[in-house]
Amino acid sequence: METFDFLQTYIGRARTSNHKIPDEILNSCIRTVVAKSTYSSDYNFDRPGQDEAEADEFIQELKQLFESCCLHSPQAVMMVVKERLDALSPHLSIPEAEVTIRLLYNLGECLPVNMTSNSFNKENPSELQQLVQIFVGSSSPQHHAVVRLTLETIGNNKLFVLTLCMLSGYFY
Repeated sequence: METFDFLQTYIGRARTSNHKIPDEILNSCIRTVVAKSTYSSDYNFDRPGQDEAEADEFIQELKQLFESCCLHSPQAVMMVVKERLDALSPHLSIPEAEVTIRLLYNLGECLPVNMTSNSFNKENPSELQQLVQIFVGSSSPQHHAVVRLTLETIGNNKLFVLTLCMLSGYFY
């Protein structure tokens, strides 16, 4: 955990001092956060116990590091999230699908205001709009944890989703 604390401090200080973190270090940090934020294959979504509570707490701490990376370099984080969304499918493992959707949810929460769902633009879609469009057009495993997070993510990005549905003719 000390390593993550160090990275959190390093990224936070780099951001406030306008220091550019080398791309390879930042990308490595983002990918490590994603890998460590993925639930293990033996995580019990149906009956969480003490081990699951500890995993949830650890993942919540990693979310802070993810947010710091996002605030420092939103483009780098969006690139990783896009890669994950492009791979989203019903054949993906439940933990892999869950972390992919959670990354999109967390991304929408930590992006600067000018990059969020408050600013829909049909002619020149923002990167977040494009990510939500990829997400809405994809499918994922039908497990209750994935479905719940899917609904929360759609709700969090409802302006994009409703506009996409109207433009696609779903409401006509």
